[in-house]
Amino acid sequence: MKTVSLFRRIEMKATIRDVANLAGVSPATVSRVLNNRPVKEETRKKIEAAIEKLDYYPNVLAQNFVSNISYHIGVTITEREGLTAVDQFNPVLLQGIMKIAKNESYSITLIPFSGRSDDKNNLLVDMYRRNAIDGAIVLDPGENQSLFLEILKHKIPTVVIGRIPQNLPIATVDTDNVEGIYLAVKHLLDLGHRKIAYLSAPLHFIASQDRYAGYQKALAERGILIDPNLVLEAEANFEGGYQGMLQFLDKKLEATALCAFNDAMAIGAIKALQENNIKIPEEIAVIGHDDLPASAMIYPALSTVHSPIEDMGAEAAKLLFRKIKEQTGAERKIMPVELKIRQSCGYSK
Repeated sequence: MKTVSLFRRIEMKATIRDVANLAGVSPATVSRVLNNRPVKEETRKKIEAAIEKLDYYPNVLAQNFVSNISYHIGVTITEREGLTAVDQFNPVLLQGIMKIAKNESYSITLIPFSGRSDDKNNLLVDMYRRNAIDGAIVLDPGENQSLFLEILKHKIPTVVIGRIPQNLPIATVDTDNVEGIYLAVKHLLDLGHRKIAYLSAPLHFIASQDRYAGYQKALAERGILIDPNLVLEAEANFEGGYQGMLQFLDKKLEATALCAFNDAMAIGAIKALQENNIKIPEEIAVIGHDDLPASAMIYPALSTVHSPIEDMGAEAAKLLFRKIKEQTGAERKIMPVELKIRQSCGYSK
């Protein structure tokens, strides 16, 4: 009597070694193809044919565990209330990051971040420890010491886009904030303005201090003392610019020009001026900083300082990949800025 096995034969999934044997190559060569690394075209075709024949699906987690490389980088996106300049900044930064990541055959994982001073961003740390990312780019970090300390503690290859304290050994990419506002105020001075109001982001931020220093420098060169009544701090967003301008108007200041910390604040200020029937630039000139896409589309078009936003993203990605491959130090990259003259300041006679 024939015995029937009570156990079904379990069909095993194909492995990377099975693919390698069928294609007549090493498992390492198969891995290069799976990760879009360069191999001879003939070899690539053999491996792809073997993958299709064996219906092979790579176990990405297992590959990462063995190689200790995930081919992913994390990009933190800070959650903020209200519409801010960062909302227009980040997509352009990401374009620059993605171009370089694509060249390196890397993917990007977006990591949410609350922006609170006590938020250590455990998700970023956890993803790095689980080998889900090989490093991170931090956008708009604010003054988050907790996050920076966690990055240093776990030795996470990281590049920050923005200003951080000088004593932190973390690589950064930023614009020349002092020079940017200096150029903006100097332009207003060259147009003949002497009473120039400055709408600042909160001055406890390092970037705010840098840009205010540019305002001070330009006025000092012309021998003009700063009038504290012409300087106002507000949130660095559209609403902050709008409310800040209303406060200036309530004080009935005699300023003939306004320089804003960024374009978002400048656009908010323009809205307040227009609602009060104040003509721009005939009665007051307005200039911003950053050259957001919206700055050229409003009326009157906003004069501003151009920050190379996409290039900043690309430079941050280049720095990060150097850190991942070569364990480089805390490089600091400052990107140049340039003046963009449009309608909101008028033109020199």
